[in-house]
Parts: sequence; structure tokens; C-alpha cells
Amino acid sequence: MTEAHRDGDKFLVFSAFRIYPSLIQRIDEVPPLEILKDFVENFGLPLNIGDQVKKFFVKEEIFMNNYRGGEIVKILDTNCSDFLSNFLIRIKDANERGAIAEVALAYCINVKEYKSYLDVQK
Repeated sequence: MTEAHRDGDKFLVFSAFRIYPSLIQRIDEVPPLEILKDFVENFGLPLNIGDQVKKFFVKEEIFMNNYRGGEIVKILDTNCSDFLSNFLIRIKDANERGAIAEVALAYCINVKEYKSYLDVQK
């Protein structure tokens, strides 16, 4: 699975993961976003945005109480130092009570666990 941006005849690759069919049943029939979600559920780290905690956020608006700028996403696994993250988030409607995090996509992959998975597949 590859995440990339096309600019004319060029592609800018943001991330690429090799996912074997043994990880996701009927991988050829599953939409790409569902494949990514299942992949993140297997290798992702828990994230905290506002009052929500999960591994995979997509197309969500989350109220952040008392938000004053700064940290939007917190990676909750402090023992993991080798990770790859993708956060596509915009802050809107900020006021004295807080703000809304408009999350297009947010996840964080534990690279060590993903590498171990790849080693077993060889």
C-alpha cells in the first residue's frame, strides 16, 4: 500500500507498506482505506486527540477542551521510539472554551513491530 501525491507526471511518496494477504482476509476485495485501517489496528500505536483514544482516526471532528495551541495529538505508547506517523488535522473554531480538531486522517505505526512482521513473511 502506497500513500502518494501526484504532481503532473511525478509522484511524491509519503509512505509505503508491504501488506501480505495473510494479514487481511480478501485483501483484493477490500477498499484501500479499510486495508489501511486494518493495518493500523495491527501495527498502530494508541493516539489521544481531545477526549478520544484510538489507533485510527478518519474524517472526524473532535472538540478539544481548553485548547490554547500546541499539542493536538499525543502518542500514548511512551516506550516506542521507532514510529512513523501521519497526522492530517486542521484546527477550527478556536475560542476561550477550546477548539475543534478537524481530523482527515491520523495514525502512528510501530516500526519495530512492522519490521518483525516483515521478517516472519520472508
